[in-house]
Amino acid sequence: MSITSFQHHHTVGLLGVFSVAFGATVSAAEDLTPFLLEASAFVTQATEEDIPAVSVRRGHQMELQAAVFGEGASHPFNHVDIAAAFDPIRGEIIIMGDVDLASPLGLSFLVHELVHSQQFATGRQSDTPCPGSLEAEAYALQARFLRSRGLPQDALLYDILGMMQASCNEYLR
Repeated sequence: MSITSFQHHHTVGLLGVFSVAFGATVSAAEDLTPFLLEASAFVTQATEEDIPAVSVRRGHQMELQAAVFGEGASHPFNHVDIAAAFDPIRGEIIIMGDVDLASPLGLSFLVHELVHSQQFATGRQSDTPCPGSLEAEAYALQARFLRSRGLPQDALLYDILGMMQASCNEYLR
């Protein structure tokens, strides 16, 4: 499963596109379309890859925990607040209810998860010897998005997190 999590602007990633034109759905309670179109346009242009049809909705922390770690699972990161998750089994991106998608940082979480949706649509998650490289790819595009929105300091954090994920050090497995 995939997560993008934050706690005081810190992110822990493990293992993310949406567009109305590609058949994705949004919650009837809130029109997320403008945010999703902006994020999907950025991801599509940056990756030059089609965006798979996924559903996107708001959720609460328990749903995000279940999407990431499995129903009732115990995990060392389950104390971390998760901002967004891509569930490849359901083909769904869940965005935490309080994430402000009108802010560049909030929208960057959607960008991150849309990268994961592309990765799963193309089968890259099963072809890589280093799953952290998938997370590094998502963090790199998230950082690029933040830089494009004038937030180089925030982008640096995601660059560093991506480098840490991509190390795939044998001692960390």
